[in-house]
Amino acid sequence: MKAYKDTDGNIRMFRPEKNMDRLNNSASRLCLPNFNGDELLKCIKRLLQIDHEWIPNKKGYAMYLRPVLFSTTPWLGLTQCSEAMLCVLCCPVGPYFKSGFVPIKLHVDGHYIRAWPGGTGNVKFGGNYAPTVSSQIAASQAGCSQALYVYGEDELVTEAGTMNIFFLIKDRNGKGNYLVTPSLDDGCTLPGITRLSVMELAKEWGECDVVEKPLPLKEILDAIKEGRCMESFGTGTAAVLQPVQGLKYKDEDFKLPETGYAPNSMQMRLMERLGAIQYGEVDHEWSVCVKVDAESD
Repeated sequence: MKAYKDTDGNIRMFRPEKNMDRLNNSASRLCLPNFNGDELLKCIKRLLQIDHEWIPNKKGYAMYLRPVLFSTTPWLGLTQCSEAMLCVLCCPVGPYFKSGFVPIKLHVDGHYIRAWPGGTGNVKFGGNYAPTVSSQIAASQAGCSQALYVYGEDELVTEAGTMNIFFLIKDRNGKGNYLVTPSLDDGCTLPGITRLSVMELAKEWGECDVVEKPLPLKEILDAIKEGRCMESFGTGTAAVLQPVQGLKYKDEDFKLPETGYAPNSMQMRLMERLGAIQYGEVDHEWSVCVKVDAESD
């Protein structure tokens, strides 16, 4: 998660309780001890007050917070955890992609599978990330920025790099537009906080149906070829929202329309709304304000 500075110099946190819930769920899956999320949040807020000068005072920049939980059981071997360390790593960060809010191309990867049913793709786990480096190298060699992971005979879409993925599609039968993202049911996709927020905002706006379901790659490629896929974007804590300009699949390029990331596009409006909430520019229940305590200096 991240901490932001608002125009009054106070600290803002975005839906931190959701991050605590997800970390506790991840701990349960990995047989690590659970913790009191409310108490950890109190500690993090105090830490931010003490170190508030390290939080960049510029939009697009923030303090990245990474709670880490690992076993300290004094045993060399595979055994159930009996004791663990919980700590929080902090680092000032700028925009995730050096190119900024510029559309990227995704390389479809069905060879190196990021996650599978019954695995750990739906929890925050370090072991999910190291195996994706090979996919990132392959994507770069193919002229793309990130990999789009698919698996199985139906080539079901899961995630894009370290992001959740969305597509805005016109219904083939003229029933309007739908914003679709892979379902969480098979356990292959991380339940991102930004993902959840995008879905809730889109439902609130009522401009399209919001759909979670198993998503075959063919449905997306057909929609692009038929001119029905209007937008695609990734979401995550690091990038927040990243526009996608197209996919590369088996040496064939599938290009999305440039209007998909124009100023009035859904993803641009979502990005603006999320940014306004995160930096405290609008009052919203998702934005938790932490007053900078003068005594913390």
